[in-house]
Amino acid sequence: MDKILFRYRVSTLIILIITGLFMTACSALEKAELAGMEAAAGAVNTDTWDDLLVNFTNNPLFCGAPGAVLLVDSPQGRFLEATGLANVEEQTPMQVTDALEIGSITKSFTAAVALQLQEEGVLSLDDPLTQWLPEMAAQVPNGEQMTLLQLVSHSSGIWDYGDPILEAGATDSSLRQKTFSPDEIMAYVLENGNPEFDPGEDQAYSNTNYILLGTALEAATGQSMAELYQSRIFTPLGMANTLLPEGVPEEGQIAQGYFLAESGDLENATNWNVSQAWTAGAIVSTAEDMALFTEALASGTLFSDPDSLAQMTEFQEVDPVKFGLMTGYGLGLGVMPLDAAQAWGHTGGTLGYASLIMTIPEKGTNVVYLTNGSDCNIALLPSAIKEPLLDG
Repeated sequence: MDKILFRYRVSTLIILIITGLFMTACSALEKAELAGMEAAAGAVNTDTWDDLLVNFTNNPLFCGAPGAVLLVDSPQGRFLEATGLANVEEQTPMQVTDALEIGSITKSFTAAVALQLQEEGVLSLDDPLTQWLPEMAAQVPNGEQMTLLQLVSHSSGIWDYGDPILEAGATDSSLRQKTFSPDEIMAYVLENGNPEFDPGEDQAYSNTNYILLGTALEAATGQSMAELYQSRIFTPLGMANTLLPEGVPEEGQIAQGYFLAESGDLENATNWNVSQAWTAGAIVSTAEDMALFTEALASGTLFSDPDSLAQMTEFQEVDPVKFGLMTGYGLGLGVMPLDAAQAWGHTGGTLGYASLIMTIPEKGTNVVYLTNGSDCNIALLPSAIKEPLLDG
């Protein structure tokens, strides 16, 4: 969930933020701190993609994760390498084929499914929430004024559940492993949060939007989100190593994930129950599979109608403090802080993992970065990518 459990660090200070379910919406940081971090990231040695991978991942100011995989597709060819450890306890090296949680990049998948269904006339993003979830809309504050478009663009104003529930899981292993149904997540929201603004009046990153959106998509189609992802994205694109797990990942299913506990010790969080993120941040994938998805987005081949990608990338200016350094947000995609060229994509984070996908249209380049440390300052990675790398 990008906003989810990323711990942004300035020097030795660790700042816990949450994004996207989940995405990197760094609400805890002030703009001045963000500017300083971006400047610091520019100091990373980026002479080669290999240097970038190793130096960014290993440096605790920028990332400091146990391991990572970087994939870059460009006119010069493909770069695909892994660094560090997939399992700290057993000292197992990270492999380029390892699967990791992608966090809030899941939102890009959910938004894409919604746009495909709109193309087919199953629904319209202008539909009111009451059309698909009348009982839930009646319970949610301002629910009867919300539309599907406001959910997918983070403009509904609904409270974000991700931060408190994940922070609690970081200190309580039993809560970390607890299964939450979408209805239980919404019950938690209704009990604990209030709207930030009226629907359509502003934009603020909220994982709750995508829990409601996923529930509405299931109601509109009569299919589960796992079935919708599989039939509409995973299978058509050949993403054979991507799935939406139902609970705690099975043994050996993914690389081990880690976070820094309050004690300062590295804690294994692979037992986090991904149901707590669901359609806001629960997908598991590999770098090569994510490259297939990123290319399908960048080329528009994921859709039948070019207007769908155009709508998805109709970016509205947003506060980067609220959107994890992204300066614009569309439908499940955001404008990335890349100095060398215009870029868009999404970041993600869960309790134990951080991730990024990014496409740079004018350079014909796509980037995928997956890591098994949720303290990685993933939103700083674009700032570390300089012009010489993109030009070969």
